[in-house]
Amino acid sequence: MRELKGSDAPGDVLDDLLRFIMANPREDLSVTALAARVGLGDRQLRRALEKRFGATPSELVERSRVEAARSILEKDDVPLTEVASRSGFGSTVTLSRAFQRGFGTTPARYRARVRLERMRHGAR
Repeated sequence: MRELKGSDAPGDVLDDLLRFIMANPREDLSVTALAARVGLGDRQLRRALEKRFGATPSELVERSRVEAARSILEKDDVPLTEVASRSGFGSTVTLSRAFQRGFGTTPARYRARVRLERMRHGAR
């Protein structure tokens, strides 16, 4: 990850940071850790991400983790505790709340809907 320095375009660094967040949902994605990755202060990072992406760091991290959980639910038949762990959530309760905010349903209901769709279309 590049640090934000002199001639670097801030957008490029922020784009790289967003790719890192999306690819690494299990990592420490606290504002402080993310800010350190790009050589900014916490407040500077918050302002830069809100300006660039229209979302706070915590919103971007939650979106990334919810998307990771959705992908796991669609591909793997593992317990929700493992879905939570593999997608960076500390518990199934946190996963469920974030998933509900992101997709308007619970992880269990989403998985059931995906299974039903597969059955309807002859896929396993």
